[in-house]
Amino acid sequence: MFPVNWQASFVLSPFGDAAPPMNNYDQLVIAETVCYYDPLVGSFLSVGLYLLEDLQYFNFFFRDDGRWYWLISTPEGGPTDYYGPFSTALQPPSPGLLSQALFGGQWPLAGTLTDGWVVPTANAETPHGNWISLRTADQALWRVLNLDSDNPMNLPILGSYFMANTSNFTTFTPPPGVLLPPTLQALLERPPKAEVTPPSPMVTQRDIQTAMANPLFSAPCTLAQIQALVPGITPPPNPMLPLPQWTNQVYIQGWTIGCDFIPYATQVWYDYNIPCQRTEFVGYGNVPGQSTYNDRQDTVLYANYTDNPVYQWQVGAWQFTCCNPVLQGVGAPHPNFLQDADGTIKATIVGNPSFGLQPNETLLITRATMPRPPDPNLGPILSVFWLWFRADWQGVFFSECNYIDPLDHDLVTIDYVGFVQNAPIDPSSDFPDPCAPNNQPACTSNVQAQRTRNRRRVPQFAVKSAKTKG
Repeated sequence: MFPVNWQASFVLSPFGDAAPPMNNYDQLVIAETVCYYDPLVGSFLSVGLYLLEDLQYFNFFFRDDGRWYWLISTPEGGPTDYYGPFSTALQPPSPGLLSQALFGGQWPLAGTLTDGWVVPTANAETPHGNWISLRTADQALWRVLNLDSDNPMNLPILGSYFMANTSNFTTFTPPPGVLLPPTLQALLERPPKAEVTPPSPMVTQRDIQTAMANPLFSAPCTLAQIQALVPGITPPPNPMLPLPQWTNQVYIQGWTIGCDFIPYATQVWYDYNIPCQRTEFVGYGNVPGQSTYNDRQDTVLYANYTDNPVYQWQVGAWQFTCCNPVLQGVGAPHPNFLQDADGTIKATIVGNPSFGLQPNETLLITRATMPRPPDPNLGPILSVFWLWFRADWQGVFFSECNYIDPLDHDLVTIDYVGFVQNAPIDPSSDFPDPCAPNNQPACTSNVQAQRTRNRRRVPQFAVKSAKTKG
């Protein structure tokens, strides 16, 4: 069951955006949230947003009756006035949020075991959904992952960004029958400061950034105030730390979220000495939205082409069934792919257990970018890769997202559960490929042809790496 009354801090990671409405749009945002629900009087969500690099603060309030408010407030004091109410279709989270969700499985996020729920996106050409992860131990809200940038769940703030990761989640018991905190109730009973038009409807990331770039009110904040919400977080280090790298041989285990309603059990074998990379996805089948763990596809990256052999689990073993169409060759990524793709460290977090850290252990939240071919109707596309590494360069998390068309590839995130630098890769056994060189039988599913058309199944770092290899 989705939590009822709770407060939490979130680290918000933006979608990649080639036409952002604000400067420094890809900085991380900290959300201080309070969510309240009463079956007799409704629900609300209070959200304070802190820009990690610009050190600016904004405060918003959303009700389930189609109203939202821009509060005049500072981090150290309560609200003193407001603008609004403004109309909205956004709905604060409530216990019924997961009523239409499918259980997607159980796997760890940065060391915390979670239950993954996926809310299917209505009328989607390719079946997929947005993911909500609850901590298994107590069902605390642990992560919101949005594949769609248009906020189909109508969640204020948490449905607008690519990803919201939790810190300091706690529940509380409010007085019965009281919807608003008394000070806020008294404030909203007064006439508003002025009749104004809001700068945006606050539905999408672009809406929120438009509002931040044209604020009705904002206030400065301090790093100490942000660290009280997310202990151990700091903005990009100055001078910049060395960017993490892979070694020439790497082995990875993890769980991948893509365009299906289950996560794919994932293994990666990487040997840049060849160079070659094979990624095995158990749960990735040829019929979108209908995959089971009896389905498997491999992506094998060679210098000049990419193979996709397909397997079925039969009689206690994986049986090769067919070859999907050969994809354009992009090559295995360089070990220093972050440098290739304009990588930078957007934040460090030290010792915060919500991010799987031991005391004095450091997480590097890195960002890389990759331009895409423009959409004929919507214009240029820029993908952003969010990658988490520990300071010892052990990988924790990989993702790729963009604002225009988040589903132009089938693989969106990988949560690592095992990451081995200098792995004992065996080229003679770790890169099987029954499709090489272009063997038959070929997969003939029309559904698969639809799925693969204009879809990219490999980390697009490889595109730039292949061009710059020397």
